[in-house]
Amino acid sequence: SEEAAGVHHGTAKKMSTSLMTSLSTRVSCLIIVMVMVLPLFEMATYPENDYSMKAWMNSLDFSYSRYGIGILEQRVSDFESFYHDKDYYPIEIIWETANGTYMSRRLEGKKPRRDTNKLQIQADSGLVHAVFNFGVKNRVDALCNMILIVVIILLMMGFSLLLSNSVSAIVLQPLENLLAGVQAMASKIFTSVTSMAANCASDDAEAAGEQEEESGDLGNETELLEKVIEKLATLSAITMKTSPIDAETLEQLGEGDRAVLQGFSPDHLPVAKAREDRVSRISRDSGSSRGLPEDHTDELVTTLEAHLEEAGLVWGLVDSWDFNALEIGEQQRHLACLCFIVFHLGLGYTSKQQATLMAFIEAAAAGYSDPRRVPYHNWYHAVDVTHCVFRLLNLCASERFLSNYERFALVTSAVCHDIGHPGMNNPFLIETAHELAIRYNDHSPLENMHCAKLFELVSHPKSAVFGSLDRQQYKDVRQVCIEAILHTDNIHHFGMVKELQMLYEMNSDVFDVSLQMCQTSQLDFPPREIVDIFAEPERKKIMRNLFLHFADISNPMKPWDICHRWAWCIIDEFFLQGDREKELGISVQPLNDRDKVNKPYSQVGFIEFFVAPFAFATVRLLPPLVT
Repeated sequence: SEEAAGVHHGTAKKMSTSLMTSLSTRVSCLIIVMVMVLPLFEMATYPENDYSMKAWMNSLDFSYSRYGIGILEQRVSDFESFYHDKDYYPIEIIWETANGTYMSRRLEGKKPRRDTNKLQIQADSGLVHAVFNFGVKNRVDALCNMILIVVIILLMMGFSLLLSNSVSAIVLQPLENLLAGVQAMASKIFTSVTSMAANCASDDAEAAGEQEEESGDLGNETELLEKVIEKLATLSAITMKTSPIDAETLEQLGEGDRAVLQGFSPDHLPVAKAREDRVSRISRDSGSSRGLPEDHTDELVTTLEAHLEEAGLVWGLVDSWDFNALEIGEQQRHLACLCFIVFHLGLGYTSKQQATLMAFIEAAAAGYSDPRRVPYHNWYHAVDVTHCVFRLLNLCASERFLSNYERFALVTSAVCHDIGHPGMNNPFLIETAHELAIRYNDHSPLENMHCAKLFELVSHPKSAVFGSLDRQQYKDVRQVCIEAILHTDNIHHFGMVKELQMLYEMNSDVFDVSLQMCQTSQLDFPPREIVDIFAEPERKKIMRNLFLHFADISNPMKPWDICHRWAWCIIDEFFLQGDREKELGISVQPLNDRDKVNKPYSQVGFIEFFVAPFAFATVRLLPPLVT
């Protein structure tokens, strides 16, 4: 077997060497031919530079300045006759008189039909100008360029054919011979077996005929086997990958890159044990359940526009990425959040429910810290994330695969996903043995606290937004909220990226076709096949968590003005935590030292290592986000 392996290895190496030699030889010939041929087309335009025009202008200017207009007119005839046998010639001469006016003389040369074929040359003093007709010259240049393009196309086509023939002769033909030999050998073996079983029943003979027909499709079966092996290899690579970058790449990173990666990476945190999915499957017709009727989009938008007008907002701004939670008033933020929730709740809400929703929003806003103390994780950030969840659900037509309950739970979770945030991250709370870290055993203390505060709010009758749900519905909605908020912890980030990549690879053909159809506007998203994929309980869970986490880290994907302001807010919060770490005498986290961190570079690292891989994995599943 070792000898056979050596033979196969030698054969592959020989084929590779032959292919590389053949391709490099032909490419080299192509380069040599192009280097020799391309300059030929410049011969028709030789010389490239003609300084006689400038010399004539200076000569006429000297005559005009020294001897006056009489001598100038005599010299003009010599000037015109000089270009008599050339394909470019003067058509007009202009000179400036002593009183500052300009005089001109029309020459015998034919005026061009296009002004682009005119070229004006003037003397160094600027007193004498001449206009030349370069029409013939430009036409020759254009013709040469056209011929050059045709020649290049023919050369590329010819050498492409040569390269194709080389690949076919060196690689494809031997493979075809190999497969033909395998097919012939399989046929011979089958013939031998059938001859040994000549006394068997007639059904054995029929099976032999079927086997011979199937052997003719060996090529297709081989291609299918290759695709299966390739997909298994991809899935294995994704499954085995435990870090966003490999060890070799990590060694090549500078200290700044490592600091950025360490600052956002959850590797230094204890990995929480995966929670079991206790969410019971919500039926697809849950949109018509009690209190959550089917949406009527046009009527709903009209109703929401009326709410927004009360606060001086317009639907076109709210339903776009230009919505900026930092630049609107508090009442506008409250009404905007109300519209985000109502849009996915539907028109079946009463004035009492509206009062409950407003009370919930006001209580949630009061639960966030003052922006002066917590620059980023405050009420403004909650409104921004809620708006992003609202937009994502709309753009991706989530009503096709998520029920009203689930969408309502996601938007509600967004409102409270960072409620009570102290401006310090989980590693700080764990390092300082904060009461939250002790209470939740160092496992996502902030996110657990946010979940607890959300359900404290909804437990009060005045803000009981889930009060209309029955017991089972409440359990399901509660589980959706808990899972989504817990997955905003960066400890789950790379695991989510891996889940999205696995989901894509398992259904890549469907997602690729969907992306092409959406980009050409041939099909509305999502098609039935993708709805079936997303409708499975585990995949619905992935999509629900995706929407909130995507919204939570979406600032770098917003318009520049919004992105820039939020980036400075998060950096200010990091620096405040770094100041506190210095006061306590504990290790300052990599991104928190205001004396060492490069602000723009820290954001570049965040985008490169965190946002970009997650965004790329997401848009392959949700094509509407591409545009």
